[in-house]
Amino acid sequence: MSEPAQRRSDEWDQLLAAGDDILARATSENPALKGATIVAIGWATVEIERAERELEAAIGDGGSWVEAPRDALLGARAAVYRPSAVDRPLVVVLEADTEGRLAASLARHGEGVAATYVTALPGSVLGAGAFGIPAGGPLGRGRRLARGGIGEPSIIVLDTQPSRP
Repeated sequence: MSEPAQRRSDEWDQLLAAGDDILARATSENPALKGATIVAIGWATVEIERAERELEAAIGDGGSWVEAPRDALLGARAAVYRPSAVDRPLVVVLEADTEGRLAASLARHGEGVAATYVTALPGSVLGAGAFGIPAGGPLGRGRRLARGGIGEPSIIVLDTQPSRP
């Protein structure tokens, strides 16, 4: 494997590790998430276009960026990177557009992984009190797991698996 390809692979591994860590911590608090599938990793930024360029250079595998609906749960506009390898999760770049959860995350932690989007196992009973109000987002309708303080990484449980072209 060439050096640039190895570096991109390492960057993917770091993104996945961050997403796995967020999900593991959430699962320890809410066992109904056991077996959830990571669909996307949410990257917080203060400038979406710059973040797209930088992430493409770091992880680019011939995938493509698509505009996406804003994330009402986190208070951010969004773009989605669809990797060419279908076994990799999507990357959602999020730029705060309100003084909500994403803005708090940026203030507390700076740019980086701030959310993990998942689908639960079919038949999982996710207690209604554990989640906020459902809302639309870049990957469809979902609910944010009510855990951690404002500014801490978020788990978004999607109602359905998003389609991949």
